[in-house]
Amino acid sequence: SSLDPDDVSVNNIDDSDTAGITVSAISGDTQEDGSSAVFTVVLTSEPTGNVVLDISSIDTGEGTVSPAILTFTTDNWNANQTVTVTGVDDDVADGNQSFTVQLTVDTDNTADTTGYAAFDPDDVTVINIDDESAGFIISEISNDTVEDGTTATFTVKLTSEPDGDVALDVASSDTGEGAVSPVSLTFTADNWEAEQTVTATGVDDDVADDNQTFTVQLAIDTDNTTDTTGYAGLGPDDVEVINIDDESAGFIISEISNDTVEDGTTGSFTMKLTSEPNSDVVLDVACSDTGEGTILPAILTFTADNWEAEQTVTVTGVDDDVADGNQSFTVQLTVDTDNTADTTG
Repeated sequence: SSLDPDDVSVNNIDDSDTAGITVSAISGDTQEDGSSAVFTVVLTSEPTGNVVLDISSIDTGEGTVSPAILTFTTDNWNANQTVTVTGVDDDVADGNQSFTVQLTVDTDNTADTTGYAAFDPDDVTVINIDDESAGFIISEISNDTVEDGTTATFTVKLTSEPDGDVALDVASSDTGEGAVSPVSLTFTADNWEAEQTVTATGVDDDVADDNQTFTVQLAIDTDNTTDTTGYAGLGPDDVEVINIDDESAGFIISEISNDTVEDGTTGSFTMKLTSEPNSDVVLDVACSDTGEGTILPAILTFTADNWEAEQTVTVTGVDDDVADGNQSFTVQLTVDTDNTADTTG
């Protein structure tokens, strides 16, 4: 009972409980429609005090993170904590974009003394899937145009935000049927989603050519387009417009100026076309009773140049030496089909 046995010294070998932070792989890609992905963070050893991590996105235009701070204590150090990464829509057709979620030890608020204050956790790389593509939204034409000058409109805007100017040339495929205004459109990063209006105006061609279709042509002005997201290589859809004809083939014939008299007194009337022909219109002019009257000229020819100019027919009374009272006769007007080449009617 009076002896003091020797004590035994023992070394307890540490099983790699060193300060460390385990960051899992990201669960998937984020998307610009707001789809999210997650990863987890946990410590590899128990700290002697709080370990605080700052979590941030290096590109908040592509993705955001939540929460922005993780705190590990002596109680929860071995419990996984989840970080959620949410895709952000940037309105730009910039393709899928990679960004990094940075994890940093907040040394001001970390009280651990086992080595966490000096630790640099792994960052997490995330891909945000793009949901835009360069393109145009072109409305339908509001209505037909008419040759009396009635207008129609449609609108144009972009499907995504450009990174420079997008310039469009606007033109009519047939300026004899329709005119357009304005003749150019410019979209920028500020106005790309605002509708711009194009007005088509019907043009009167004086020809009875029925309703005619023309096209409002939209083309990229490559000299003035500085965007690099894909607009320079696009071909916007053209817009088809129908211009309603307001002419019809016909003749405007005046009344006879007066009666003829057998003493040679003349009467006259005029004649012109109601619409421009696309070739000659030839009329034969004849008297139904040459014993009562004669006609000059015997032929009238209307062309694309003189169709709306009045041509005069003179009727001269003929003395028949008979006391037959006043006599009616007819000036007969007939289209000479052999010599009329017009096809408008």
